[in-house]
Amino acid sequence: MHIQICFKLHLPPPVYKINPELDASNIDMITGELEYDDGEHRAVFGYAYKIIEDGITFSKAQKQYVNNKEIVDFNRFYVRGEYKFDYDNKVIIEYYKGYKDAYASPDSGILFQAFNTLGDFDIYNELVYRNGYTLNYGAGDVDIDEGYDYTLSVGYTISRTMKIKAKGENLLDKASKTLIDPQGLVQVPAIERRAILTMEYTF
Repeated sequence: MHIQICFKLHLPPPVYKINPELDASNIDMITGELEYDDGEHRAVFGYAYKIIEDGITFSKAQKQYVNNKEIVDFNRFYVRGEYKFDYDNKVIIEYYKGYKDAYASPDSGILFQAFNTLGDFDIYNELVYRNGYTLNYGAGDVDIDEGYDYTLSVGYTISRTMKIKAKGENLLDKASKTLIDPQGLVQVPAIERRAILTMEYTF
């Protein structure tokens, strides 16, 4: 048995022209990681470099998606730390910072996760922070505010075969927003504020 309750915002679809000459983007990327793990502590440092040719963007003047003829490069560094209290309890913290020519997403953020088990309860906390930025959008720019996305999940084990779980997403109602129309007039949270109730039965 699976029960899910969610609330959604329905908006009219965007109006734009189809571009039959639109080409696929060419992306070259290299990544690498350094990791330390002693079973209790884990630390990761990573780096990624990406080059995009013929990137796809929206032209407000032409009201259609077009290829960006400029070559865009992107650098990203991240560091992640993990501490295990025991098999059932651990915390994870991650920070990332990006450097790029054109912005289509936040360039820095922090992730915090906590996994805990208390008796028959499994508890999960997650907080994601993403900084604000200015989206380079055709003839004009769009300011996107910083976001705080908090998720809480609590599961209760009734028996070996049955478990119930309540989960809330974007509980602060401050998650980062994204554009849903090509002209940048409407912004909605990338993750909707919603509550989910589920029951799992294994047989």
